[in-house]
Amino acid sequence: ADVVIDGDIVELYDSALRASDMAVAAVPRGAQRLRLAPSVSRNRAAIDELRRRGLELQQSTRLFRQNKNISIDNIKTVSSKHFLRRTTSSKKNFHKRLITPLQDFNAGVLVIHLERWRQMELTSHILEWMRLNTKYELYTRGSNPPLVLALADRFERLDGRW
Repeated sequence: ADVVIDGDIVELYDSALRASDMAVAAVPRGAQRLRLAPSVSRNRAAIDELRRRGLELQQSTRLFRQNKNISIDNIKTVSSKHFLRRTTSSKKNFHKRLITPLQDFNAGVLVIHLERWRQMELTSHILEWMRLNTKYELYTRGSNPPLVLALADRFERLDGRW
């Protein structure tokens, strides 16, 4: 199971989406921004399409180690014993990736106001992002990215305890 709820969710139901005009409430993933697939950084047509849709893109360089990655900005704070051997001289362990300014969120618990969802035509926006992903391979992980892209940061932030 992705999420186990141990208790009454009446508080969540009673508080989410009451004080805003948003269609979706979700738990943000801290300061994490939506990262695009590695291939996007080499695809001018994909970059142009994303910019045409109003997304400002930034480049993030990551150093990969044992199934985890660390921002190069934070290398000095991590003990060298955690890195794979030869990381400082081997370019294959560095990975450039474009990130969006959109805050990522955990789709494990969502509150959706269906009337607003329909008014905002979110289903058609999600399907459009899925179509663009088929054409450009914008993202590679699951069903969350098209929802994040369709909402474009317009979601109510739930408390992390949810």
